[in-house]
Amino acid sequence: MRMISAAWIVALAVTATACSGKGEPAQPSPKEPATKGAHTRIVYDLDLDKAIDDRAATIRNDLQESIGARALTSITIGIDGMLTVTPSEPSGKPELERTITTLYTDHITMRECAGTAPPGAVCFKIAQAFGIAIKQAALAQAVKTIEARLVAVKLTGATVASEGERIVIELPGGDPARLDALRSLIPRSGTLEFKVVDHDSPFMQRVFAHVGLERGTTRATDGAAIAAGIHAEVDQWRLDDSGGVMADYYLVAADREERLPITAARTLGCRGAPQGDLVTCAVTGRAAIERYLADLARVDPSYVVPDDRQIGYEAIVADKPGEPRRWRSYYLERAAALTGAAIATATTSMDPNWNRPIVLLEFGRAGARAFGELTERIVGKKLATLLDGTIKSAPIINGPIRGGRASITMGGTDAAAMQRDADELALVLKTGALPAPLREVSADVVP
Repeated sequence: MRMISAAWIVALAVTATACSGKGEPAQPSPKEPATKGAHTRIVYDLDLDKAIDDRAATIRNDLQESIGARALTSITIGIDGMLTVTPSEPSGKPELERTITTLYTDHITMRECAGTAPPGAVCFKIAQAFGIAIKQAALAQAVKTIEARLVAVKLTGATVASEGERIVIELPGGDPARLDALRSLIPRSGTLEFKVVDHDSPFMQRVFAHVGLERGTTRATDGAAIAAGIHAEVDQWRLDDSGGVMADYYLVAADREERLPITAARTLGCRGAPQGDLVTCAVTGRAAIERYLADLARVDPSYVVPDDRQIGYEAIVADKPGEPRRWRSYYLERAAALTGAAIATATTSMDPNWNRPIVLLEFGRAGARAFGELTERIVGKKLATLLDGTIKSAPIINGPIRGGRASITMGGTDAAAMQRDADELALVLKTGALPAPLREVSADVVP
């Protein structure tokens, strides 16, 4: 158990993993390809369901602003763009339903609420026709974003097009170094999200109790957790005004090697050579926790994470050289409270205190106002900053944060690599985030 103080104020600095030039944005090798006339064809799948989720989050934020937090008890978002809005008083349901249908006439379809929905809840989902339009717009935006990135690195002669729900890119030349640099840059989503941590959640308290905590140690008592190298911890902090104690329950696991059955190894993306029926794999602490929770949910459905929540993960810097990297979990509200769309500019600089490269973010006027309102609403809670789906920090919010600025501090030990990553990240944020994650399907050099 860890008790931390809420006396420290939030510094919106987050840690990013090192990826890729120094000074100017990271660029592929400018030299001519070894095979004259060759070109590279890369095919990506675009996760268009994420675009639907993002639209549902936008509707949620719009409703909170237009109707007002006092008139609503909650707005939850489930899978496939389903929303459940609960008025403060059940008698307010008819008026709430009229307001929602007026605001989003062509964008939503009303649906029956589940039996577990609160009294007076209004339930709806993204309309099918509107969902198709969102996906088409996401495909078009992805094409434009990738084109902008290729222009930013001064690459000419490339083509980017959509085919069905895939993105196909034709790159001039077949130089391996050039291809590797582009394959690092193109699919980087550049997705920046701020999500509220659901501390004191009954769900995570149950998980914590199941894993167990041996008195006076950090060791688990559950056999499956012990075998997976997982243990449970809790952060506690006091509110400055009321003196109340808040708690954040979470799981921790370190990266390690495991000998796994071939099917399980391939599922994790481990391509090592089999030794008999087993494969030796490097398993991240994140993957270990995800696997443990999935197994737990299969045995007992009450451990299935609710649709409006998600488990997020943060890499923890090792305390001593040579120690394996550890990961910790967070229980998050699934919908982003704010996204990188609110960012107006992104530039690189150097943190004088830590002597590390940083990316300075400046919100637009509306984004700065929204960020200030968000931090005012969640005083006493943690706000997680996610970059491309991984939590980089989750500080306690002690008060409203005005001014519209934040920063991302590069992580790692290689100064040149950290600078390259800062340059690439700034480029990605300036050219805009991809509307949904890309997954590479194939990459072939064509003579």
